[in-house]
Amino acid sequence: NVCDSPLDIATQLLLSNVKKLVLSDSEKNTLKNKWKLLTEKKSENAEVRAVALVPKDFPKDLVLAPLPDHVNDFTWYKKRKKRLGIKPEHQHVGLSIIVTTFNRPAILSITLACLVNQKTHYPFEVIVTDDGSQEDLSPIIRQYENKLDIRYVRQKDNGFQASAARNMGLRLAKYDFIGLLDCDMAPN
Repeated sequence: NVCDSPLDIATQLLLSNVKKLVLSDSEKNTLKNKWKLLTEKKSENAEVRAVALVPKDFPKDLVLAPLPDHVNDFTWYKKRKKRLGIKPEHQHVGLSIIVTTFNRPAILSITLACLVNQKTHYPFEVIVTDDGSQEDLSPIIRQYENKLDIRYVRQKDNGFQASAARNMGLRLAKYDFIGLLDCDMAPN
């Protein structure tokens, strides 16, 4: 019975769409209805409480170093455009999606399948950054080379360094707008 499957609903539907899981029309409709029930529920508004900018127990005599450059988030953007020689009239809008992963080929494949089915009016690239997996993820990436504008980069395994892997992806990004995903961020 498909409802007793260890796979989540989204995975079953995705696998069915690529003909790797056989589902009857009735089973597909059941899964689609369950998916609709799961995704149509809206989150409740959380209580908003004021938060002290500086904790009460913060040492009064502690002097922190100034923030580097400027606190404006767009300073880096202006510097990058200047460094790359990007002129506003020649700039093309797109999104660089950085997917960080470590030893999870099956889950990575599902996330990439979801990106293949992403509907957008703008171009996007996918940069898979590997934080030193022991497993060879290149066969997974090759499955999507004809379906996505995709690149794969891997760093040596020096322990958990997801931020370094993300930064590696940022350096490779060809678009100014960035989306960060973990490899397990497919809908479920």
